[in-house]
Amino acid sequence: MTPKPQPLVPWMGGKRRLAKHLLPLFPEHQCYVELFAGGAALFFMRPQPAKCEVLNDLNGQFINLYRVVQHHFDEFVRQFEWTLTSREVFARLQSTPPDVMTDIQRAARFFYLQHTAFGGKTVDQHFGTATTNRGFTAAGIAGRLKAAQQRLNHSRAV
Repeated sequence: MTPKPQPLVPWMGGKRRLAKHLLPLFPEHQCYVELFAGGAALFFMRPQPAKCEVLNDLNGQFINLYRVVQHHFDEFVRQFEWTLTSREVFARLQSTPPDVMTDIQRAARFFYLQHTAFGGKTVDQHFGTATTNRGFTAAGIAGRLKAAQQRLNHSRAV
């Protein structure tokens, strides 16, 4: 059995914790559109896909990530094969301009930075550390993202 899809990255202001309260308020519908998808928590946590689904966001890094996970899943996962979680890797990726990378590299960079930044921040990011839970690990990314990839195959990212 495939696990339920979860949002791909932590996102400040995300609706992951509110989903159980918001989703029951959704009326019956044939088309589901998220204009400001962000982490798309409601999209991923909805129990059933709609006939037509569209994800959109002003942040092009999100849309790129969704398209890469949807269409280039294996290569995206391969980017993390030997990745270590460290302050040095965080700083190197943070200082690398995304416009000199391929779409797959940009998606991996965004994914890594969001998972390792304190509080899921996107501006003034600092390497996050925690004493109460496990930090980000690249091991098992394919298993954790497979349900999300399958869920994205029912939608369009624009």
